Amino acid sequence: MKSALRKKLSARRSQLSASYRRSSSDEIIKRISQQLLDKGIKSLALYHPINNEVDILALADFCSEHSVTMALPVAAGFAVWDVADELQLNQYGIKQPLPDKPLIIPQVIITPLLGFDRRGNRIGYGAGFYDKMLSAMPLAVKIGVAYSTQEESVVPRENHDIKLDAVVTELEIIKSI
Repeated sequence: MKSALRKKLSARRSQLSASYRRSSSDEIIKRISQQLLDKGIKSLALYHPINNEVDILALADFCSEHSVTMALPVAAGFAVWDVADELQLNQYGIKQPLPDKPLIIPQVIITPLLGFDRRGNRIGYGAGFYDKMLSAMPLAVKIGVAYSTQEESVVPRENHDIKLDAVVTELEIIKSI
């Protein structure tokens, strides 16, 4: 059931135009930036987008201007990252910090996803990477970012799936219920 849903959601996202993805990413970044500012967040985990995911890398400018420590995911957790840092490709072809970067537990973790529902359930690519990371960092605020078209009425949930605290789309901030 989840694999069919993943395929459907991936196809839906890939049909979005580049200009729609870009303008939506900009709106999502505005919403997140305001929340970070309002809450005084000092550390934030981002991700390097692939497969037409919401491009949140422009948040790096905001983080630099407001002295927010940034991190990107690596196999062992989240490694400190700065826009000037050299990155390397991991085994999945995703850019990540070099191994000499220290690991942190960020206050806020921004996670990509294929689909979500209003109860905070997310569906990713199926490897469980983010579920493992999120379960190891229970105090971090877990925020999914997605295009509004990725919303489903119900996303199937298993025992190991970790709920999000909120999802930010180009249209709204959805708190988990």
